[in-house]
Amino acid sequence: MASQHTAEVPSGSWDNHIHVFEPSKHPYSPNRSYTPGAAPLADYPRNATGCSNIVVVQATVQGTDPAPLLDTLSLKSAHGDVLRGFAVLDLEKVSDDELDRLHAAGVRGVRMHEVYDNAVAERITYAAQGLNRLGWVIDLYMHPKAWAALAPTIEALPPSSKVVADHWAGFRSGGEDSPEFQVFLGLLRRQRVYVKLSVFERQYHGNSMGISSLDNMARAIIEAGPNRILFGSDWPNTALASDREGRTREERLTIVEDFRKVPHAEHVARLREWIRDEVVWRRFWIDNPAALFE
Repeated sequence: MASQHTAEVPSGSWDNHIHVFEPSKHPYSPNRSYTPGAAPLADYPRNATGCSNIVVVQATVQGTDPAPLLDTLSLKSAHGDVLRGFAVLDLEKVSDDELDRLHAAGVRGVRMHEVYDNAVAERITYAAQGLNRLGWVIDLYMHPKAWAALAPTIEALPPSSKVVADHWAGFRSGGEDSPEFQVFLGLLRRQRVYVKLSVFERQYHGNSMGISSLDNMARAIIEAGPNRILFGSDWPNTALASDREGRTREERLTIVEDFRKVPHAEHVARLREWIRDEVVWRRFWIDNPAALFE
């Protein structure tokens, strides 16, 4: 299975979305909504994903303390390839000196876990003002309905601003029929946003058609922004939200969740069906992320 996967992935490819969990070294936030097991960087399945360059994303369970991320990024010399990070920060409380220190450590973006509220636009504008000097990414994990409201804000950012939408911009299978999706495609066409094609099974979970239910949406995204698409494995693949339904707060804090077994080979094979053009295939795996992170 692993060889089938890596055979399609070019050398020097990027996985733009993984998490690293080491609770024995860095305890989770007491305000977390779930408790994952341990997943150190050494366990990252390079042979399964085919990627040697990695972007580590600070997870919600790690709160706003960048220490776990910085600890992981300190392994970059041992890792041997490019290792970058997205931090979760309270930008109003972080000094320029601290941002410079994070940049030197390998941080290249700030992640906003904003589901959908009226203050998101202000936070995005504020982030762009503070981060553009570093060339950092604003990584948005958004509710899909947010894109219509946020489009004017994103369009108004300086041309040098880098905005990345997590996880298909939040759209699930069938989402291509929504007006918000058309707004998002417009942002892609005008090169105002990047998007991670990641967590495939989360997007088609519950759909009887499986991954094929993403075909129309994927092709629309790829056609609109061939130089704006990125791969993300979401390793180590935490449990689905539906797996936690009915749990009390205490149970969410004490039950250590197993990670899901994800069919990476199937996902890469489907990506290859969606992306037939060799130039776009290389952009997806290498050129697009390199433009953001190298």
